[in-house]
Formats: sequence, C-alpha cells, structure tokens
Amino acid sequence: MARPKNAIWQHVNGALWTYDDKQCESVANMSEEADCMCMKNNGKERLLLVNPLAPKGAVYINPLGLQTLEGYIKSRDKTTEVTLFDFNAKGATREIFIEKINEQDIIGFSTPFGSLPHLKKILLNDPEVQQILENKSILFGGNVATAASRELFDLFGKKYSGFYILKGEGEIPLLQFIRYQRGELKLAEVPNLVWNSENSLMENPRAADDLSNFYEPPVLTDEILAAANGGGGVLFLEGLSRGCEYDCTFCYLRMLRISGVPRVRYFPPSRIIETIKCLEAKGFGDLLVRFTDENFFGGKTCEEMNYRMNQALIFAKNLERVGSHTHFGVDIRADSLFNLNDTDKLRDLRQEVWHALVKSGLIIVYIGVETFSHTQLRRYGKSLDIFTIKRSIELLRQLGIRLTIGLIIFDPLMNLPELRENIKFIEENDLLGNISSISKEMRIQRGTPYYKMANKKGITLTLNQDDLVFYDYKPEDYIDSRMSKIVSVMRWFYRLLNENNYRFPDTPAFLETLIDFPSQGSDAKKKLMIIPKQVAELELRILKYLISKMESGDPSIDKEIIRVICSEQINNITALLDFAVTIPDIPWKQYSTLVKLQGVFHSIAQCLEKEALSDLPLN
Repeated sequence: MARPKNAIWQHVNGALWTYDDKQCESVANMSEEADCMCMKNNGKERLLLVNPLAPKGAVYINPLGLQTLEGYIKSRDKTTEVTLFDFNAKGATREIFIEKINEQDIIGFSTPFGSLPHLKKILLNDPEVQQILENKSILFGGNVATAASRELFDLFGKKYSGFYILKGEGEIPLLQFIRYQRGELKLAEVPNLVWNSENSLMENPRAADDLSNFYEPPVLTDEILAAANGGGGVLFLEGLSRGCEYDCTFCYLRMLRISGVPRVRYFPPSRIIETIKCLEAKGFGDLLVRFTDENFFGGKTCEEMNYRMNQALIFAKNLERVGSHTHFGVDIRADSLFNLNDTDKLRDLRQEVWHALVKSGLIIVYIGVETFSHTQLRRYGKSLDIFTIKRSIELLRQLGIRLTIGLIIFDPLMNLPELRENIKFIEENDLLGNISSISKEMRIQRGTPYYKMANKKGITLTLNQDDLVFYDYKPEDYIDSRMSKIVSVMRWFYRLLNENNYRFPDTPAFLETLIDFPSQGSDAKKKLMIIPKQVAELELRILKYLISKMESGDPSIDKEIIRVICSEQINNITALLDFAVTIPDIPWKQYSTLVKLQGVFHSIAQCLEKEALSDLPLN
C-alpha cells in the first residue's frame, strides 16, 4: 500500500504508523515541557481493560475494541500483563471489579455510546473505587472519549490526577503509553494522548496503524464467548477493513480521520480466517458473526473497487476452503451491490464476489440506506440515488439473503412530503419486513456537518449531558410545523419499545440465529422471523393515522385509537412468543433470548394499559 505523501511514517515495534504532519511541530514544542513527565516504573506493567455497562439490547454486544487492543498489546509487548473485564458479561460484579483494579497499574476504560452514566457511578460515586484508583493511571478511550475529551476531563480529571484520554484508534497509542509508564518515553511522545499539564489540556499528534501487518485476532475469552452464546448467539468482529471513504453529513467517523492517512485501511484477509478457525476450535462455530466494517467492500474509483472486491473474494474462497460452518452478516452501501459506474469487468466481478460470499456462509446484510427520499439523500450526503437503492434490494432478494435496511426517516429539517415519499417507497417495494425501524429519528452528533446545518437553520440544540456526544431537540423545532405532533407520538412509541429493551437493529440479527430451530417448531420459526415486520406494520399504522389527522384540518389525536392500534399488534406478538418458548429441544442460546423477547413484549403490553398512555405528549 502506498504511503500518504504528506505523512511522517515510522516503524514502532514492527508496526507501520503515522503522525498527522500538521501536528508534528507541536511534538517538539511539548517535548521540553514534558521532560520531567517520564514515568520511572520499570518492570512488568499490569493493564486492565474495562467495558462499562451499556444499555440492554436483544443481543449481547462483545467489547470488540478492547478485545482487539488486548491481542495487539500481548503480541507486541511480552512484558505487559493484559486482562479484560466486561461489566456486561454474566457474573461481572462490583466486587470482582474492585478485586481486579487492586492488582493493576493501568486501568483503561472504553466509552461506547450510552456508557457515561455507569462510568460516573463507578468512578465518581464509589469511595472504595476512588481510593484504590487514586494513584493509578486511568485511561479513557473510544467514542465518547474521542468526541468529548474536554468535558470528560472536567468530570474525571479533577478527581484523578493520573487521568488521560486516548483519542481515535487505540493500538499504537496504548502501546506507547505503556512505554511511557515504564519510563521509556516522554508523555508528549505518546500519540493521540490528551493530558493535563499545569492545568492546561495538551493534545498530542495523532497516529494510526496502517493495518497491513495486523495479523493478531481479537482475544476470544471463554467469558466473552459464553456471553455471546447465551446472549443471542451473535459475535461482532472486524472483517477486512477499518474506516469509510464517504462523507455522510450526520456521521461521527470523520472525527477519527487523520490528515495524510487513508480513509480506509485493510487487514490481511487471513486475519479473519484465523479468527473464525479459532472460534470453531473453541466450539463456538455456530455463533452468527456480524462484521463491523462500515462497508464490507466498497471503494470510489474503479481501482479501489477492484481491490476491495478481490479482497472479499479471497476471504470467501478461503473461508469455504477451510470448511467453516460459520454463518455471517455484513454491513454495506447499496452501491456495493449495484453500481451504475461499473465496467463490464467490474460488474462480473461484483456478481462473482456476492455468489462466493453466499456460498461461504453469508446470510444477512445490513444496508445503511437512511431514507428513500431524494431530497433527504442529498441532505444526508449519501451519494446514492433511488434507482441504485431499488436495484440493490432486488439483487439481494434474488440471492436469497435476508436484508435489514437502516433508516433515519425523521430529521428536524424534513417536511411532510418527504415522509410520504418514504412510506410510498416502503409499501411499493414490500419492505416492512426488512426495516430496522420506521420511527428512528436523527441523532445529531457534535462536530458533524449536519449539526452545522441544523444550527444554521435555527434548530435549538442542547448537548445531552448523559453522553456528551448527541444533541437534543424538541418536536416543535421541526421546520415543518405539521411534523411536530407526528414526531411527538413516534418518539413516544420508539421510547416505549426502547425502554422495555426492544432494540430495533438487534432483533432481526437475533432472529437470523434461528437456523437450527427444532423441526417441530418450523411453523413458529416462520412467524418469529416476521416479528420485525409486525413491529414495522404497527409503526406504519400509527404514522398513517397521524398523517391523515395532519392533512384533515383537524389535528387533534385520539389516544384511545393509538392504544387500540398498538395493543392489537403487541398482543399478537406476545401470544406468539408465549407459544414459542414451550417448543421442546430449543437450543439454549435461542431459548434464553426468546425468553428475553417474551419479557420485553409482556412489559410493552402492560405499558399500553389505558392509564399508561398519559405519557403520550399530545397536549
């Protein structure tokens, strides 16, 4: 792979990495300041990587970032002991956590979206934890740490003198921080680091591994595999690439980019093959693997597309060659299936790749379409057209692959015609069974072009203090006033399901794990597979009622009608799940999640009692 012309590349412990050249001068300026900030802790370092509690979902989400870091550090620094602790795994308690932090020198916390309340609880409200961590090095990394480093320093830096943040990708920075901890580097020489120097926050230059020699798989502990197996049967893994070449206006990934570093970098295809072989050797080959690549194979130029498709083809053929029985799912853009700019050769290669992927175990595809409205597609910066989207859906159906379409239909800059345009496309193309949610609303993130657009249009945006990344806005802030009541009700419905632990994107993935459902339950399996469709039908019925009221000249909304619409469908789903859990010989991992879903829909049904509708914001 060609090296970026404007970047400074160095070899560190056998890995190729780069500084952002625009910041290199600041390293020299900070080095003198940090001469006295070298740790003198020679010997074996002990590192604990912690995954805090996250919002519950239909499936367990393994801490892939921390698993990757553990594998990376263990392979490149034999003197450091690395342990991973996941608060979301079965049996993970505060007492075990306290026992583990007592033994460590460095404690690194991941900060996935939704984790900040738990981090505050354990680090700011637990005196015993505070006393233990008082003289240890505390590292934050991940999504929230990258987006809100200054706010996190205000929260945690005042409590802990040894508090640091690693922004962006963590492999090289964590390796270098360990060297600093041993006294081998100055603090200013640790890339991506945010640190406190005499009450001023310093931010070091950025660096990233180019991944071409990144062969080490993520660490697959028995605890994590057991949690995945018992929590829905899904395991998340990086596949062929990291990064995204596109510029969606709402996406935070641009915050991870480094000047001079390619937007997309590639792992050796053998890495994921070895990971899957390891899974099967441990007896977990029946887990559904969901690859986290932003676009499993894509590219903008013919050269990029050809390279990425060939990488995917190598992966598929190697996976088939090793005799793997693993099923997997991928995330893609619509133009990964059909691209108007393809040459005849590229079109033939694209078709060959898809058939090879299906043959090697691909069973589910998630397409981040976001909207079926022409004007919203432009506003979202999707670089897609409706014809490409429609043709891609047709091709997936021809291939027999289950598809889930990610949508963000509601955004504060939308209008009622755009909503109708989306509904029309969904109905004309029979997509209700393929949509993660109709009622999902735009989550405006700091630092994105969409934030700037909404701010310029006068939308009142308030930073959510529970995550420090997303901005809240009110239904009445929608520029089309007719959307206000529609959004109020759809928020209520989305919250009703979310707060009862129904997760729109997770449930289709779980249902795909019913491959080995007992034969005597085949009829029930077919019905279970359409639960997402039944939820989408419910969303659509509510939406159509609301739209009709907005267009009738009488915008008053009858809560009883909404209750009847919801209760009928929810009761049908609940009855189905009540029956499904009685079917004999269901594998444990499927049975346990069916029981979870059963509890979810019973809770929703209880919330739909007439008096509970007082939460509906229609006044």
